[in-house]
Amino acid sequence: MKPYLRLAIGLFFLSVIYVNVFSQETQIPKLLQGIWENDNRILTFHESENTSIFLKLFYGWYYDRSGEPILDTPERPKNNSTSAKPEQVSATFEEIIPETEISGAWNINLYYKDFNTYVSVPVAIFEDKLYLDFMLIKPKEETTELQASSNASGIKISPPIISKEVYSLFDTGNALYKIRYWETDMDYDNVTMAVFTDQEDSYNVPKHIKIGQTIYTCVPGRGTQIRNIQRLPRDFSTYIYSPDNRICATKEPYLTLFSTSQNSLYSTVEEANKRQRPPRKPPLPKPDVDFHYDEIENLRKNTIIPMP
Repeated sequence: MKPYLRLAIGLFFLSVIYVNVFSQETQIPKLLQGIWENDNRILTFHESENTSIFLKLFYGWYYDRSGEPILDTPERPKNNSTSAKPEQVSATFEEIIPETEISGAWNINLYYKDFNTYVSVPVAIFEDKLYLDFMLIKPKEETTELQASSNASGIKISPPIISKEVYSLFDTGNALYKIRYWETDMDYDNVTMAVFTDQEDSYNVPKHIKIGQTIYTCVPGRGTQIRNIQRLPRDFSTYIYSPDNRICATKEPYLTLFSTSQNSLYSTVEEANKRQRPPRKPPLPKPDVDFHYDEIENLRKNTIIPMP
């Protein structure tokens, strides 16, 4: 086969992989629509697949339009904090669990144009909060598996870090077990189960889990026996559950819904950037000293100035 034909075939199959993996729904899920924010950023998605990511610089006193579409946006400010050209990030959405009026979870497939890189960021939403650290609750007859379902460090203007290992929980009703999964280059197997035992009891969990585009395993090679299982106190007080009991968040929300209207994004940024920071307080308190200026002036009147 001629080299150029081999190259053309390779490019074709790469394009097919991209279409299957990253070209998902461009329609923004209902629960994801709106303006989201936390202490250091504002984020919103657009129907045109473009994503706006504004950073709150200088301890939140200046909102920098770091990532946004180039077309159909107001003129960018000219200062030392805003680059002349924004980062461009586009997004498509792949459903992890069916969306309801209460909760949902998706892979947000981000394409970073300047880096020519694709990254999947799993997110979960309930009660107007977006979580990056969460597990999906999978109840069984007498046990409950809380399966690890997130692995990205954030939704950023540059590709985020993807975790090399994640943890699931397994609740038997009497004990709670922590199961470590680590990244693997094995082919994804969604059928084979792994086994762990505790005294006379044995339990099954998936050998492989797939989070975004990363495959994780809890046993090496072709094995199915989980070693060194970690048993924890059965305490769920630090976890946050969705009202429909489908999602368990392990940390505080990454973003909170600020407004359901995307049209108010730029007006929000403009108003925020009009604020003036109050003057810095003097390093030393104002001294309470009376210099008796009236007496000083009287003394000056009677002062004889020597001739040069």
